[in-house]
Amino acid sequence: MSKLKELSSKEKKYLAAILISAFLIKVLLAFTVESDIRSDSLVYHTLAKNIVTLSEYSFEGKPTAIISCGYPLFLSSIYYVFGAEQLYVKLIQSFLEIFT
Repeated sequence: MSKLKELSSKEKKYLAAILISAFLIKVLLAFTVESDIRSDSLVYHTLAKNIVTLSEYSFEGKPTAIISCGYPLFLSSIYYVFGAEQLYVKLIQSFLEIFT
């Protein structure tokens, strides 16, 4: 954060333009590029859906510790608010990736 304070006004404008452009590109891709849920993504998706629908951390009907609960909990919070739609996950992740 201290490095940001050292930037000139012009450099801050360039940085803001780059970050906003990157975010807009990611949003455009989120709306236009379809991606299948497979492999690890399918496991995370299934765990998150089970947290929301069954109130349990389970995979294929059995409690599991196959994957730590951080990312599935993050996904389940999005699924709880917006439903199990990948578009919302992509948008929220894009925001977090660019602005953190």
